[in-house]
Amino acid sequence: MAIQRAPKIYVVADREYATARLVRAVSKPAAVAFVAAERFGCELATQDQLVAALSDGVKVEDASPPDALKALIGGAEDAAERAEN
Repeated sequence: MAIQRAPKIYVVADREYATARLVRAVSKPAAVAFVAAERFGCELATQDQLVAALSDGVKVEDASPPDALKALIGGAEDAAERAEN
């Protein structure tokens, strides 16, 4: 049987608009995903989308787990520190 973690309240900061939301979730990534889902969509790129974006000079960003997780966790921790002050 899987152990279920108790939800905690996280501060999810929008760095672009300098706002923050309080989200009850079982993890930081879950809290960020909850907020992001309202604003962003995500799907696998088609070949045509890739060709068009690369032709326009769009760079492929690497969201490999260590860097992506650091970005998520770092942003939430920064927001929490600002909220405390």
